[in-house]
Amino acid sequence: MKRRIFESTHEAALFTALGSVLVDNNAKINIRGSHREMSALTSALESTQRFQQELYSPSATVESVMKAYESRTAAARSFESLFGVRWPL
Repeated sequence: MKRRIFESTHEAALFTALGSVLVDNNAKINIRGSHREMSALTSALESTQRFQQELYSPSATVESVMKAYESRTAAARSFESLFGVRWPL
């Protein structure tokens, strides 16, 4: 059984905060968790950001976008398996 650490209102607050980090790298958020949880969260967030950057890059190729997408998908799966919550970004 997957561990659900978030409840709906907490999920919304967390993902709103994470979205703000994607929009503004200087956004300040405070999140606590185990090393494994923080690693999964950081990996999912960073790979999502790299994917978005690659997607809108003028020099992007189909191959580079797909590589970034695959990295984002792998990180999202890790996040989902650990937290029991679908990665929304």
